[in-house]
Amino acid sequence: MKYLIAILFLTLFSVNSFAQSESSAIARGPAMKPGIPASKAEVKYPDSTAFNAEFKELYPLIKPTPTVSERTDRAFEMMSHMFKARGVDSAKAYEAVMKSVDNSMDQKILFDEYRKNFTADELKSIVSFYKTPAGKHYLEVEGPLMQARGQAIDAYVHREIAMAITPLMKPISPEERGAMNHGIPSGHPGAPAMGAPAMGAPHSQMPPANSH
Repeated sequence: MKYLIAILFLTLFSVNSFAQSESSAIARGPAMKPGIPASKAEVKYPDSTAFNAEFKELYPLIKPTPTVSERTDRAFEMMSHMFKARGVDSAKAYEAVMKSVDNSMDQKILFDEYRKNFTADELKSIVSFYKTPAGKHYLEVEGPLMQARGQAIDAYVHREIAMAITPLMKPISPEERGAMNHGIPSGHPGAPAMGAPAMGAPHSQMPPANSH
């Protein structure tokens, strides 16, 4: 039950976020595909010249680390253990990957996202803030702040929902628990009730949604 509620909550949250994003994009102008160069952006946005100038000021302040090349090296190393079994020559694979990867894609991705969400005047204000001591400090702690605004709050909500609803659920019998542990599908005689937790089991042991 906890997982079903969590899925429902996340679905509603995602739909609402998507709708707000679409409304914002419509108000500001048509969205670009990832990697569209600034020269083509000028056709779709009347303030592109000013925006491009502001983004050149912004990017050094928000440039991601590690770089695309460094991330590629790391990801390649994590995957390399399977190459021998699949008959892949590591040296050739690395060469092919490095030819495929665009090392400037981090800048293009960030440009597209800022272009979809901000005007040139708004970006100018953002750049001015990031250059202040408070703005520089914000960039240093941005990761934990974003996690607190999203994942931490969602985790709290899901936990509270589960803790409030769990006491209202009917305990399951040993027979039902055994059927659940053996993966008997929902509707089968002896299958557990949907979302019912094991008798005396802690909240974290409630059956996942795909056990039905």
